[in-house]
Amino acid sequence: MSYLILRDLNKDYLIVKNLSNGNEVTLPLQGGDRGLKNVPAGEYEIKNADTPLKVSVASGRTAQVFLLNSMEKKWSRTLKEEDDFGYESLALSGAMDSKLIDLKNSAPSLFSSPVSFEPVKMSTEKTTWTDQDLRQVDNAWEAFKSDPNAANSHQLVEVFRWNYVHDSVMAKHVDYYIRYCDKIIKILKDGWPAGGGADTYIKNLWEDMDDVNSDEASAKGRELRAVYDSIKR
Repeated sequence: MSYLILRDLNKDYLIVKNLSNGNEVTLPLQGGDRGLKNVPAGEYEIKNADTPLKVSVASGRTAQVFLLNSMEKKWSRTLKEEDDFGYESLALSGAMDSKLIDLKNSAPSLFSSPVSFEPVKMSTEKTTWTDQDLRQVDNAWEAFKSDPNAANSHQLVEVFRWNYVHDSVMAKHVDYYIRYCDKIIKILKDGWPAGGGADTYIKNLWEDMDDVNSDEASAKGRELRAVYDSIKR
């Protein structure tokens, strides 16, 4: 495992992306944090103060030192012979461990295999109401939880859009939409923040569930709304 010494960090947060699998984490910085330890071999992009740094970490026990110039939005590598403070040697000796974030143990999701799923076929009209369709909801949510990036967020909202139909069509597939509501309720309880692009589809869903002449559907729509409202507060 290796060390990355990152000098003159802005004291807000550090974004680390594993370029081998696309996973990304945001690490809050505490006063005195000087970089990362326990970094597995691989290719990474590190960002602080909106300034990206691409770095290659070799196998074995190594240390690299980088200096951030936040005014000029650039990083520079400090070679060992230029390192007047001996950061590389201090890191390898373990003397800096208390000032370094343990990347492997504090961000295990960075090294997990990305959740893969078959993307929803974005037809203009929904024509199937199957168990496989419902699994698309689960898969999209698991992908977002694994890596809550913009692409996975968009894909989850697209699943909501794909399942949105006129209430007259919904009335023909009441059992499916009751189960679909259960999926949305689970997602909301599991941490999906109510708001953004999903709002319209979720609100239309509970309203339409009240228009399909099914007591069970109406009750499920009310349950969905109650869960949504509790999160919005």
